[in-house]
Amino acid sequence: MADITQGTWIKDGKAVDAVYQGGVKVYGRNLLTGTSGDLQTKQFTNSWNSGSQSTNGNYEIKLVKGQTYTYRAWLDNTNGLNSVFVAARFTPIGGSNYNLGNGTHISQGETGYSTLSITLSADGYVLLIPFAYGSPQTYSAIWKEEKLETGNPTPYSPAPEDILN
Repeated sequence: MADITQGTWIKDGKAVDAVYQGGVKVYGRNLLTGTSGDLQTKQFTNSWNSGSQSTNGNYEIKLVKGQTYTYRAWLDNTNGLNSVFVAARFTPIGGSNYNLGNGTHISQGETGYSTLSITLSADGYVLLIPFAYGSPQTYSAIWKEEKLETGNPTPYSPAPEDILN
């Protein structure tokens, strides 16, 4: 029998990757460690918040060809000047870096989830950017519930590694 610990499914001391109910995925393992369900704030000085600007350190995670991944975070843009969104860049093994796309935009004055679903055409490493916006400016980013999982999005849960350690 699996137990739910802080929203994360654990069975026999090990993480469960997905839970289905009536044929519908209701839980997906968060592949990102160190995320939070609490609001996070960070000051940025450029639009793509790359390098040291990334909100939670630059996630560089190895992903598998042919697998669909969903990256999502709840963003607060109530005081923003432009729309904001999650974004991802990809480096195929032996290849060069390119943009995988931007998530759904959260308009100025709004809050909500920005979601990006991607299916990879090669094995490689993804760089996830939890808070990007349209033009260079100094900006206070506010976000929570950042999650990367396989398949369709499910409600936020922390990574099992954050619970089990």
